[in-house]
Amino acid sequence: MRNPASDLNQPADVLIVGGGSAGATLAARLSEDPNRRVLLLEAGPAFTSDQLPAELSNAEHVAAPTFDWGYTARGGSSTAEMAVPRGRVLGGSSAVNAAVAIRARRQDVESWQIRGVEGWPWDEVLESFKALENTGSGNDAHHGRTGPVSIRQRRDDELTPSLRGFIDSSIGTAISTSTISTGPIPKASADTPSTSSMAYGRALRSPI
Repeated sequence: MRNPASDLNQPADVLIVGGGSAGATLAARLSEDPNRRVLLLEAGPAFTSDQLPAELSNAEHVAAPTFDWGYTARGGSSTAEMAVPRGRVLGGSSAVNAAVAIRARRQDVESWQIRGVEGWPWDEVLESFKALENTGSGNDAHHGRTGPVSIRQRRDDELTPSLRGFIDSSIGTAISTSTISTGPIPKASADTPSTSSMAYGRALRSPI
């Protein structure tokens, strides 16, 4: 980002409100042009990678109260109120979730076109997914190797017994297994990929 704190009194060409996954990505991409001034506003705190508190760096902590807006919602008048965690920190909800990385399915994207949405052909969407990710899993046709976001798929020996049992049961009912979820397989069962890395036996969250 090109706007240091000492330069905030200068006019901006683009104002982005909210430094979550979408806002931070837009700010980063738009500010690649050195002639464009981008101002990103975020209500929560911002940390460098070496300053992240444990509530944010450890993906086992989901929606720590310190960095959560505390929203609640209910499905209707007869349903109980439930917590709806939303991140209040640079990185937004991607900074406080379980570090899950799930793409839209091809059939979902294609259904948008059937309903008249233009500008989102699957081939172009797939290229954007690949450009975003850096993963060692999957095949080159569907996955990126050099993107800014590390995506990690756990190995079978890292799965909990219950998750391994769920996947095995799915295979028993003719549901395929999938790695990182978006090859041409329409129905698949797998451990959810994540934007985290592993260190000292715990998952480390990487906010998008």
